[in-house]
Amino acid sequence: LWSAWGEPIQSLLRYWSQLESRTKQTFDLIRLAAEGRCGLADANSSDKNLPSRAERKIREKRKKAAATLEDVLSRSGEGSSSAHDNSALDLIYEPLALLFEERATMRELWEKREE
Repeated sequence: LWSAWGEPIQSLLRYWSQLESRTKQTFDLIRLAAEGRCGLADANSSDKNLPSRAERKIREKRKKAAATLEDVLSRSGEGSSSAHDNSALDLIYEPLALLFEERATMRELWEKREE
């Protein structure tokens, strides 16, 4: 049985691993952009001490993610910042939340099937 299905199953697992990796990258980008847009990047810098290298690095990641999200939103033709907030919710956050919920449901069902 494995000789017949071994290669297709291994191929499926490779594709699934790539999908999981890309999903994590997308989720991290969305999270960092949201943190950057909410001002979390500047909230920690209010003290007079210089930020550590790790703090500076995460701040730059947040800025870059927010800029990427702004670029994606500008492609939709929205002009103002409040319009970007609404379009970000409608075009990015809500659809991805639905997809993550759907994937979680699928994982639960697969786990039940394996038992």
